[in-house]
Amino acid sequence: MSDIERLRPLLNDLGIAINDSLSDSISIVNAVEKIRAAGFDVYLVLEATIAFQKRDDAPPEPTEPREVEPKVKSGNVVPGTFNGDDEKLLRELKIRLK
Repeated sequence: MSDIERLRPLLNDLGIAINDSLSDSISIVNAVEKIRAAGFDVYLVLEATIAFQKRDDAPPEPTEPREVEPKVKSGNVVPGTFNGDDEKLLRELKIRLK
């Protein structure tokens, strides 16, 4: 079975999950109701770009979380932990931890 054939039912599940989440959103339902009450029909068309990259068969090595001291100028801070995956995401977003 090809990768595309294996991916097709998974993409279908993703589409159903996205549709369900939009349908269950109170804020979306309220906004649509307001538009309809104003005398208009609503057609919601969303475009999504979904990219895939085949992973290596080897499972990724787990990374140990490390404590990070948040730095803010004012306000309440809730300390948290970051692992290697979090740091990778921040780097991709061009966010640097000091």
